[in-house]
Amino acid sequence: MKTGWTLQAYVLANVVPAFLAAVAFFALLFELIDLFANLVKYIQNEASSAQVFRVMALYLPRCVSLSIAPAMLFGAAYGFGALKTSNELIVIHGSGISLVSFAIPVLIFAGFASAFGFWFEDSVALPVLRLKKEASRSLMGQTVTLNNAEIALFNRKSGVVWTADYFDDSGASLSGVTAVRRDERGVFLERVDARRARWDGSRWDFLDVRIWSLGPDGAYTETFAPSWSSPGYAEPPASFRKGRKDLEELSTAEALEYVRFLRAAGLPFRGALAEAYERFTFAATPLVVALLSIGAGGRLRKNILLSSLLISLAASTGYYVIRMVSLLLARLDLITPAAGAAAPVVFFLALGFLLFWTAHT
Repeated sequence: MKTGWTLQAYVLANVVPAFLAAVAFFALLFELIDLFANLVKYIQNEASSAQVFRVMALYLPRCVSLSIAPAMLFGAAYGFGALKTSNELIVIHGSGISLVSFAIPVLIFAGFASAFGFWFEDSVALPVLRLKKEASRSLMGQTVTLNNAEIALFNRKSGVVWTADYFDDSGASLSGVTAVRRDERGVFLERVDARRARWDGSRWDFLDVRIWSLGPDGAYTETFAPSWSSPGYAEPPASFRKGRKDLEELSTAEALEYVRFLRAAGLPFRGALAEAYERFTFAATPLVVALLSIGAGGRLRKNILLSSLLISLAASTGYYVIRMVSLLLARLDLITPAAGAAAPVVFFLALGFLLFWTAHT
């Protein structure tokens, strides 16, 4: 009969190899999904095998990062399921050793996996993912445009509301532009209408412009000019670019900085904030699913490999469904960004405690 540290090491010896094998399996699965999703376009653009393998190699760190949580779920479920099938779990319980005592090393290992996963995702996987996406777009002949249309934004710091029909990123110019400036109390100060505006490196130069201004005497004046500029209109061209940055490619610090930019520009930011918060909650997922799988694994009686794999796939699917719904609710301002980020983890944490407690009792 194994006791003390010998027993805990024996439990880890059942879990860790299964976890590492599952990391390799899921990483390969994610690689193949991405490959087959883009294979037709690679063939149409006559990409060479070497180019395709380079894209796959650049995607590998991201695949490993995504694999840690489902692999931990599989490893713990398989390890404890194997102990159950061989009746060793029954013997351990019969000797008076609690489930908690020999689950602790697995949970500690899962905690280390969570910390490593957060560091690896932020420092390795995401920077390489940017290179992968650039290489993949190049192979598929895709170009990214930052031009934008029907623009409306508000910069709280400068007090300027901008609207424009079109933004040309390559020429750093706006068409059909209106800018309205107010003071900190919201009192109207000035309105600028222009056929076009060009960025001169530090401010916007308005062309064919009409200006309404509030004078010192409280009267409004109207001015026409072929060209006009002012330091108060210095919103950088990046603010007008199409869409949002792909948060998936940003580090945690960059994502939080981007959220601050969106908030300052008066743009919708709650969805982006929820995704930024999710970096922290997702990092805890290996620890949470380890708790869940310990409780679930102790219930497995046969076909341990297949059952553990199915549990991993089902839980992963459930996690991403809950994630999509919670992030959507956060974007719609129906729940807070923090709640949107935490919802999947809280759900599986509650389920894990339930399974662990019932298995323990």
